Amino acid sequence: MPLGRSMADPAYRQQFEEAVRLYKVAAGLPYSDERDCPVCGQPMEPRRRFCYVCAKARHRANQREWVAARRAEK
Repeated sequence: MPLGRSMADPAYRQQFEEAVRLYKVAAGLPYSDERDCPVCGQPMEPRRRFCYVCAKARHRANQREWVAARRAEK
């Protein structure tokens, strides 16, 4: 379809993705926007293990443990 809309068009792509999300929500199908953080229960973005707050806290805790282990070696 040479005259058809292209998915490369950002506005059309956004409308299409929103329509897919609304369909999945209405049909009761799982959708990545509905996932909750396993630590605090806040909604997460797609392709994330934890929300930003919990991810930052885990990173800082891991860094503290790593530094403490490095200091204990000396």
